[in-house]
Amino acid sequence: MRNLQKLALFCFLFLVPAILMASSCDITEPKVGDVLIVQSTKTGQFDAIKFPKKNILLKRTGLSNYSRVDGMKVEIVEVIEKSNGETMVKLKPLQEKKFFRFWNSVKANYQKALEKGELQKL
Repeated sequence: MRNLQKLALFCFLFLVPAILMASSCDITEPKVGDVLIVQSTKTGQFDAIKFPKKNILLKRTGLSNYSRVDGMKVEIVEVIEKSNGETMVKLKPLQEKKFFRFWNSVKANYQKALEKGELQKL
C-alpha cells in the first residue's frame, strides 16, 4: 500500500507537469520567416485562412475548388497583433510566385488555423 502511494505521488509531481508543459508548447508565437504547410479540411472550406471565395476563384482562374493549395508550403511575411488578442499572419507561397496565379499573399488567423488543421508547422 505504501509503495502504491509513493508511485501515485511520483506520477502526480513529475509526469503531470511534464505532460502539461509539452502540450502548451504546441502553439507558439509566429515569427517572420516561419514555414508552414496548408492542409485542406474535410469540408474543403478554409475559415481561418482568408482565401478568395469560390465564385471569385471561378471567375478569375477557372478553378472551382482549393485543391491547388493543398500541401503548399507558405512563409510568414508579416505578423499582425490585433487589439482583441488575435494574431493575424500574412502568408506568401514558398515555391510559386502567387496563390492561384493572381494573389501575392493571403491573411490568416494563426491560432485558429493551427487548431482547425488548416495550417501545419513544418
